[in-house]
Parts: sequence; structure tokens; C-alpha cells
Amino acid sequence: MEAHEPRTIMIVDDEAVVREGIRDRIDWTGLGFRVAGVYEDGRAALEAIRSRAPDAILTDIRMPFVDGIELTRLVAEEFPTTRVLLLTGHDEFEYAQEAVRLQAWDFLLKPISSRELTDVLRRLASDLDTEYRRRREEEQLRRQWEASLPLLRERALNDLVGGQTSLDEALQRLEDLGIVLEPGRVRVVLVSPDPHEVPDPDSAAETAEDRFAIPAGLRDLAIANHVSEALAGAGIAAQWITSEGDIAVILTGADRDVSERLDTLRRRIPDTEGGSVTIAIGPAYGRLGELRRSYQGARRRLMQRFLTGGNRVIVSEDAPAGGEARGQDRGGGPSELVVRLRIVDREGTLQALDEMIEQCRTRRHAVKQCVLDLQRDLARVLDAAEALDVAFETILADGTNPFEELARQPSLDAIHRWFRALVVRILDALEERVQTQAELKIRAAEEYLRKHFRDSSLSLTAVCADLSVSVSYFSQRFKTITGKTFVEYLTELRIEQAKELLRTGAGRGYEIAPQVGFRDPHYFSSTFKKVCGMTPTQYRNRYGEQA
Repeated sequence: MEAHEPRTIMIVDDEAVVREGIRDRIDWTGLGFRVAGVYEDGRAALEAIRSRAPDAILTDIRMPFVDGIELTRLVAEEFPTTRVLLLTGHDEFEYAQEAVRLQAWDFLLKPISSRELTDVLRRLASDLDTEYRRRREEEQLRRQWEASLPLLRERALNDLVGGQTSLDEALQRLEDLGIVLEPGRVRVVLVSPDPHEVPDPDSAAETAEDRFAIPAGLRDLAIANHVSEALAGAGIAAQWITSEGDIAVILTGADRDVSERLDTLRRRIPDTEGGSVTIAIGPAYGRLGELRRSYQGARRRLMQRFLTGGNRVIVSEDAPAGGEARGQDRGGGPSELVVRLRIVDREGTLQALDEMIEQCRTRRHAVKQCVLDLQRDLARVLDAAEALDVAFETILADGTNPFEELARQPSLDAIHRWFRALVVRILDALEERVQTQAELKIRAAEEYLRKHFRDSSLSLTAVCADLSVSVSYFSQRFKTITGKTFVEYLTELRIEQAKELLRTGAGRGYEIAPQVGFRDPHYFSSTFKKVCGMTPTQYRNRYGEQA
């Protein structure tokens, strides 16, 4: 709350001398408050609260009609951000226990002096300011979230078709982002702007980079608009830019002359945008679970451009006529290699590499075509390494051109050994970083818990937010490194501290509970007994210093 905006507070007490004395003896303006009303019972106050929504309420517990406990309950239900301060007497402990359950902000024991009340109100003002800043930050985060939503959806769709997460997890993430893919028939279409000159794999004049380069970078938004217009009414479930820079579309339902629409789009693009596109149509499947297969099929078909030329609609994966099966892609091997590399699966990565080389060998491609395919695979591996922040100097010698190195290898076996050594160096760098980062995060989490375990609002989500890690990643690593779940570890900390307090006679169970992070004394007692095999009272009687 800004300094120039007084915080509002209501005073509720059935004793006129008390409520008027509080109203008149406190320097409300100096504390940054404005008294929004003074009421003699909870029923009258409740009507005013519902119309004015004050920041705070100072109320007696015992009152006619609606007492302070009932008023606290109603306020907690209807105005959860309003702070309630309860005035209690020495003989009202049972009421106080109920107020704890209702999460009253504080208790003030009658009689209370002006100085004591002023100190409490200063703390209240600080707490209200903190809450205001929190809500303002949440609003800023909400606006940032809305601004970043298109990018988040794009990333989620790329994860969906790329296989980085399970299908159920990817679909749930998309649903959270406002994209619901209904079960049923699906297929994927890729629209890829052609390079200025689609390379001819048989041309000796081209450079190595020209031969295997995949179009990348920012896509022309105008082309994306043309795609949307061309497929309007054809069942577009989602449209986005892939990580390779192509325009991807998920289509559901019947085909509805999709091929004809896309061919019309292909012929129109050069006239309107000054460049051609190649369009690949993935296979249609009857289940949403086959969406990734359709995407992979479209991706394989799109790769035929580098053998057959661009500016066409590719529906099948047949090899071009008159060749040695050169146009066939190797069944998704490279994509599997990159997927395994990204998740730092050493065995799976090396197996995918072995299968990739074996496919090249058994299909008996021309040597030049085999090297071209492997250079393309190398480009994908290096792109993946760069995306994972692996420094090239850790995997490549200074001044080395890896594509020239691969092309100089004298045999496929030599290429296999060279490629495998490169991938192993990347995996080594990734594994070392993952392990180091995980241990540092968990040690930081342990220190955080030791400092904050007394906070009853402490949660796994709060710790992960403080450490900037995902909940799923943290939970798995925490259990692996500490041998305990987050809840087990936190509970152990709290119970150990409680045992120490009980041994030294620091108080009874209900007094110790909030000191070690338990809001509810009953829950503390049951948890203590479950862990220690005895109640807090039994433990104090057996092990206490005065026992």
C-alpha cells in the first residue's frame, strides 16, 4: 500500500468505554491508518465490512449476536486478505485455540496499553504493506504471463511433437496454456520457406555448409497468415513455429481437400512473398497419441527437399526416381539421437548413434550421400549441444571445423569412431554439469530449510521458487541425494527441534508446536507420536531435564 493511502481498520467491542478508548487514544494518522467504523457487536460490523472491505479489524472475542470467533470465520471466508486482531481475556484460551485454527492475525490480552497496541499496529502496517507489494508483484507477473503466452505455447507445442516430455504431460501443459487437443484423427503439416537456392547434392561447386544447411531463423509472419487462410475450415487445432523455424499445423478431422489447398498456397507464395516454400504433409492417424509419429513423418518428408528440390508439396516418403534410394531419410535416427542427448541418456544416445551409422551402412547409399546425411546429423548434434550451453571449446579443438574433420575420415568405421568420441565429450560435459548443479541446489535447499523450518507456511513450491528449480526436478534430486522426501526431511527437522525444546522444559506441546512450524497443536502431537512413538508429554516426562 502506498504511503499516501491510509490503511482502513474497524473496531468492534460491546463495551463502549473500550472501543471508544481505543479509537480516541491511538494516533491512527501517525501510524498510517484510518478508522473506518466503530461497532458494538459483530452483526453490525459484518454489514459494514461487506460494504467497505477494510484492511484490518480489531475485535473483542465475547460479544452478543455475532462474537469475535464467528466474525473471524466469516471474514476469513469472504475477505481472506483482511487481517483480524482479537482482544482476549485470561479465561478465553479455548476461544483463542479456535482463532488459531481460523488464522487470526494476532491476539491482544486485555487490558492492553496504548503503547502495546501502537507496537502491534506498527507491525500490522508493515505486514499490510508487504501484502500489498506481493499482490502488486502478482499482478505484474500476471501481465508478464499474458505477454509471454504465445511463446510459451510455441515451446509447449515443440515439446509435444519433439518428445521431450511424455504425451500426457505435454497435453496437460498445453491445456494449462489454453490449447485443448481433442482425441481423434490427427495429422501434421510443415510449411518451410526455401533457402534462396535449394542445394543440389550432386553439385561439386557447393560448400559443405551449403549442402546440408537446414533453413532456420525467424519465419515470415506473412507466410504464417497465408497458411491460416489456406487451411481455414480444414480443422486447424494448433499452428506455431517449430524449433527448426518451420510453420507447423495440427489438423483434425477429415482431410477436406488439404492437398489441393496446400498446393494452391505453394503456388501463391512466390507471387506474394518473393520466395518459395516446401510443404510436407505427415501421415494421418486415428489417435491423438500418434501425433508425434505424424510430425516425424512430416519432418522426414520435408528432408527430401535437399535431394529433390524445393517449391513442392510432399505427401509420400518415396525416393526420387533414378537414384540409389538417396531421398529416403533414415527413419528418424537423428531425431532420436538428439532427443537422447538432450536428456543426457548416455546409453540411449550412443545406441542411437550406432543405429544411425548402421542404417547408413546397410542402405548402401553413395559415399557422397552418406557423408551429406552424416554432416546433417552432425549439425543437429552441435545445435543441440549449443542449446544445452555446452561450450564448443570443451568438445572441439581450437580452429577445428568439425564438418571438414568428418569429411576427411577415410572410412565409415573411422567416421563412427570420430563421431562417437565427439558425442562422448558432449555427454561428459553435460553429466558433470547436471551432477554439480543438482548437488549445489540440494545443499542450498537444506540450508534454506534449516533457516526457515519454523515458518508454518513453508512449502515445497516456496523452496523451489526460491531456488529457481522445477518441483518435479527438485523432488527427484532431493530424494536421490538426501535419501528422504522433502516432507520427511522437513518433518525430521521440526521434530528434532521440538524434542530439544521438550527436554529443556521450554513449554508444553501446544506451546512448542508453533515454534517449530506446526499451526495445529493436535497435528503436531499426532506427528510427534508417529515419529517418536510417544506423545510430546510422555517424551517430556521421560527425557526432560527436570524429570
